Amino acid sequence: MDACPVAPPRLLLGRKKISEVRIADVEQFMRDVKAGKTAKDEKCGPRVRIIVKGGAGAATKGVRDLSALFTFAVRQELVAANPCACQSAPKIDPHYECSL
Repeated sequence: MDACPVAPPRLLLGRKKISEVRIADVEQFMRDVKAGKTAKDEKCGPRVRIIVKGGAGAATKGVRDLSALFTFAVRQELVAANPCACQSAPKIDPHYECSL
């Protein structure tokens, strides 16, 4: 089965170097993903379709993955601090309660 050709992702952080990313950039990234700027609906063959919606869950996962990248960069001494560390991710489902 042939792989579906996927277009390159939209550059929400631009072409910034890792040392140039600031807290405001991470916050803007989260707002953009939550608003659906990464959304796409692409048909790549018979019975093959890619639907990406964005939203709060995708934004939270994106910031969490970005934070992991910056944590690695701090450990490798590529950057001084993790700009995602100050970002508080909202709860995806505020009605869910966990009881022990």
